[in-house]
Amino acid sequence: MQADDSESDEVIMLRVREGQIDQLSTLYKRYRTPLFNFFLRLTSERHLSEDLVQDVFFRIMKYRHSYRPRHSFRTWMYQIARNVRIQAWSQAAREPVMSAVQEQDNLPTADENSARPDTQVILGQDLDYLKQSISRLPEASREVLILSRYQDLKYDEIATILQCSVGAVKMRVLRAMNELRHQFEYLSRKEVS
Repeated sequence: MQADDSESDEVIMLRVREGQIDQLSTLYKRYRTPLFNFFLRLTSERHLSEDLVQDVFFRIMKYRHSYRPRHSFRTWMYQIARNVRIQAWSQAAREPVMSAVQEQDNLPTADENSARPDTQVILGQDLDYLKQSISRLPEASREVLILSRYQDLKYDEIATILQCSVGAVKMRVLRAMNELRHQFEYLSRKEVS
């Protein structure tokens, strides 16, 4: 039985937990791209990000019996994703180096059709500064920004994933945004000098 597109993630995951492993394909189709983007923004490594997505779904299947619908499936999945990323980082025994020039999916892009050439150059330059600024943030700051701004998770979901209070998440996002702003301003000033 194939899952209906209107069925909730939690209902589908309960079926997976009960042994209907084929239902996992529906969740995979829904979340492979958001997970890939999450990992890509943290690592800037496409192949590693693809591998990490596969590892997340392998673990979902392996630990399906531990799923409890107290929280949303998405929150549970991102907890697994975060653990997969931490383990990959530990195994590599290195901090990922974000490439300042590597393109990251879903970052805002200049609309080539609506902007004049000089505006396009400025927008493109600002996007480069933004990408570089994100890459210079500490991993914890990048992670909270990616979860809140690019993965569209709510603060209470992020709090569950990070195992902290909603207030702590709000403070981390605020600090990360300030760090990002300082990095952006630094790069902008550096270019002008």
